Amino acid sequence: MRRRARPQAGFLLAGLIALAWLGAAACVNFRPAVQPPGLEVESLVVCRNAAFSGGLHVAEGAARTFGLDIPSLFALASLRDIDRGIALRFKWYAPDGVLARDSGPMPVDPGEKYLDKVTAFDRLDFAPGRIEPREGAWTVVLFLDETPADQTSFNIKK
Repeated sequence: MRRRARPQAGFLLAGLIALAWLGAAACVNFRPAVQPPGLEVESLVVCRNAAFSGGLHVAEGAARTFGLDIPSLFALASLRDIDRGIALRFKWYAPDGVLARDSGPMPVDPGEKYLDKVTAFDRLDFAPGRIEPREGAWTVVLFLDETPADQTSFNIKK
């Protein structure tokens, strides 16, 4: 004897098909909000001078190699998207890895403002008996809140 399909099963199947069809007809799409870019180091260069132009400092005489007769050098950092207080610090390392100069913390406090761009520099003065220009590869490390953020190297040659 053959069993007849239960009418309830047919209704259940029809209900599932209807729900699937309705689900396909309705849709929710979303895109996460774009977060503003965070603080970033745009550049770190070593140069002969840091001049003031257009409200910011700009590098003059940027290079990777300098002569032994150089009296001083500048490390110039350019940062973007500053929306909170930070502390910058420059550390200069001689070719033998010895710390030649530490700028100490340099606070940048935008207050309630958002700063699109900030430039900061530190100067390494060469002087007999203190810091002498030695041949070799020197390194400058930029710290943000005591965390290394960027570094660059340059050479001093005869």
